[in-house]
Amino acid sequence: FFRLGSRPRARGFRRFGNVDVLHLRGYGPTRVKEDKEEGKGGVGETPAMAPIPPALPVRQLLRLFAATSLKQLGQCFLMDSTVSRRIADHCKPWLTHGLCIEVGPGPGGITRALLAEGARRVLTIERDPRFKDVLDALDDNLVEVAGSARHNPLGRPEVFTSTVRTVIADILEVDEYEEMTREFGKFPEMLPQAVPWEAPIRKSPCVLVGNLPFNISLPLVQKWIHQMADVNNPGIFRLGRVPMVLTFQKEVADRLLAEPGSESFSRLTVLVQNFCHVELLMELGRQSFIPSPKVDAALVRLVP
Repeated sequence: FFRLGSRPRARGFRRFGNVDVLHLRGYGPTRVKEDKEEGKGGVGETPAMAPIPPALPVRQLLRLFAATSLKQLGQCFLMDSTVSRRIADHCKPWLTHGLCIEVGPGPGGITRALLAEGARRVLTIERDPRFKDVLDALDDNLVEVAGSARHNPLGRPEVFTSTVRTVIADILEVDEYEEMTREFGKFPEMLPQAVPWEAPIRKSPCVLVGNLPFNISLPLVQKWIHQMADVNNPGIFRLGRVPMVLTFQKEVADRLLAEPGSESFSRLTVLVQNFCHVELLMELGRQSFIPSPKVDAALVRLVP
């Protein structure tokens, strides 16, 4: 993974597992010349920040960390960066002012796309501990940018305020609201504030997003539906109407979207459509994933 800054190994070097961190020349703090104040003559040097380097493609990250998919976790990693950017784009109305909770980020392809779209706060919940270092590195790089001596033309320091927090846990067993409070509770100004249930959906302080493993998609949706229906234990929905942008097996997506009387209409259809407005955002070919699943997928938005 990239480490910002062309610095000596002793000062900035870090290891992930048995793999050395990669670093690129030409990125990180550099020295640029600028005119001194009028009357003093000559030129001086002030720190500046080179552009953030592009992240390694997901395929290379998986190879770098020797991470293979675990069948028991139903892992299919999203490899298509264009699809990741489109998923992030569908979350954009809530990224800059709210919290984004990503389920099953894996090596962080969608996470990086969310940050590129302007996400300010991202909480990732991942069951596989192998990806903890990869996801933590995203936040490390953001901190490095925030701590750099970069200044805008007005002389005020610029601060890159995005924050990524990673929780290693089973999404079916955790309360997302409690995890959010635990990770961001030290900074009250970073905690999203609840809005009335009848408020416009664009004002939601949170969005749920994820490339869901197919084997947990139905139990997870049922969990969230039950939280919506339970006024005493609403989980993340105590913040209000939290939209969900999620990938599903195409067959499941068809059931979520089914019309009464159609072949795909089922009890799942009735349960979900009773609590959510369901919208098909895009279909995803199986070639977008590795390992390639036996079925196609679809991206669906659920709005309570």
